Amino acid sequence: MAPDFDKPFTLVIDASDVAVGSVLVQDDKEGTDHPLSFYSKKLNKHQQRYSTVEKEALALILAIQHFEVYVTTGQFPVEVFTDRQSSHLPVQNEEQESAPNKVEFIPPRVQLGCETHPW
Repeated sequence: MAPDFDKPFTLVIDASDVAVGSVLVQDDKEGTDHPLSFYSKKLNKHQQRYSTVEKEALALILAIQHFEVYVTTGQFPVEVFTDRQSSHLPVQNEEQESAPNKVEFIPPRVQLGCETHPW
């Protein structure tokens, strides 16, 4: 299936102790999810020490960076599914002060709609 920029995209992200990964997904005309592209990255020794929440946030950031052309050019917010509660992902807004060594950056032009996806 080819990407359709007139329809919303979905990111499915996950993290383990040694790697992070994501899938860019889009629905077809019947509403069935189809994977468009995959991304994964092995964590370095420093990233492997991150907490579970920080690894999930890193997975989100890397997915947004990798799929930037898809998630920043659409007219719809990007829906993100993860097995973590979305309220626990450390996404920072402009009013918050930055904490050192925390994964907190989402490009401001990306609109995200986060939901918890049960595995």
